[in-house]
Amino acid sequence: MVLKEKIGAMWSRFFAKDDEGLRRRPIAIQWPAAQKSIEKVSGEASFPRFRTSTLSESAVRAESEALARTRIALRSVFTPAQPVTDRRMFAGRLKVLSRLIEIIEDRLSHVVIFGERGIGKTSLLHILSDLAEESRYVVLHGTCGAGSRFDEMFRRLLESIPLLYLKNISPTGPEVESGATFASQLPSGAFDARELSDLLAQIAGIRVLIILDEYDRLENEQFRQYTAELIKNLSDRAAPVQLVIAGVSSNLHELIGYIPSIRRNVIGLPLPHLTSEETEALVALGNSAAGVTFGTDSVAMIHSLANGSPYVTRLICHHASGIALDGGRTNVVIDDIIASLDRMVEEAEGRLAYAPAQRVRHLEVGDRGAVLGSIARIASTPDGWFTRSDLLLGEGGGAAIEMVEKTLIPASLVELGGTDPEPRYKFIDEGLPNYLWLMVARNQIQAGAIRSAA
Repeated sequence: MVLKEKIGAMWSRFFAKDDEGLRRRPIAIQWPAAQKSIEKVSGEASFPRFRTSTLSESAVRAESEALARTRIALRSVFTPAQPVTDRRMFAGRLKVLSRLIEIIEDRLSHVVIFGERGIGKTSLLHILSDLAEESRYVVLHGTCGAGSRFDEMFRRLLESIPLLYLKNISPTGPEVESGATFASQLPSGAFDARELSDLLAQIAGIRVLIILDEYDRLENEQFRQYTAELIKNLSDRAAPVQLVIAGVSSNLHELIGYIPSIRRNVIGLPLPHLTSEETEALVALGNSAAGVTFGTDSVAMIHSLANGSPYVTRLICHHASGIALDGGRTNVVIDDIIASLDRMVEEAEGRLAYAPAQRVRHLEVGDRGAVLGSIARIASTPDGWFTRSDLLLGEGGGAAIEMVEKTLIPASLVELGGTDPEPRYKFIDEGLPNYLWLMVARNQIQAGAIRSAA
């Protein structure tokens, strides 16, 4: 029987016609036998496969059950592509979280959380939401986009507040019993901050947290203006509603604008880089949740490579622990971290636009890798801009300024953004600083420069 006929015969065993013979439904099969048959006719014995099943932790292939269970547990520990939503997997930001709760609960203030990308803002907001709801706050969570509109955003958010909490309304009234929400009390068309604050000031019996994440993405200036007015009005009327705004920024004023009238109503909360102790606490989740251990030297290298970024820390741990498991081990060693850098550099390069990626390949750095790495670290700011003063204070000093002005700008990798009061620079692709730092660090480690120091 030819290959096509064999596959057709095997496939026909997987399905059976229904009574009308019009549709086909799956029937029970012996998977191992069927798999063996497929491999025999198609040569798939070495074909890549998922190692575990999403349906059952006991359904494993190609590795021991113990390692498979560890791999499954790690899925919820080091999640660089997703924010942390489980408080058991939250580490390294407990002091900031405590401060945030104190501002909301004791000072009854509005809060603006700011910092660079990957610093943990969204994860912090998820855990805050969880804790606030546990304490009977009503939490309304909105994610801003470039085209977000004030009225559309808040109309959707207010659909989550039952009309039961409207002051002076009967709890047995027809609107309440029909499940109406505060959104039903808004004007049918567009509305402004005054109309919204008038309604929110009538909330009774609950406290409300309104979270606006990724606020920096807003391009609608009216949205920003109305939000500032809303903060002022809610504060002046002592409404039981507080706003928590988060976004990429180096300071509070960059994110919400310089509006003197609301300065006393808002507290800015910057998210700094992780300390070595916070990095250690985050890495330790691998052991407590999945039994994967990292040696002291491995933790020190991770902290150095991640530059205090929770995102990069989790990314290194994700790759390094996976490499260790591939080797049949649950202890992560230096070689696993070095191997993880190859994957991270490849991923970072894949995120670059075509033109800068090609220019980097032709970049002549020579023995100035450490200077380039210093520039890349300095350029990891919330808005990407850095100055001559920043370069002078970094490890590269004057050599960094020379590389920027005589190598990176002529190569069209860095742009000059003005000279008042001093020259300002920015990489033309926001992914370049992270890519260059990882590439330089990988090359130096492989050359033994960092490894011997660690």
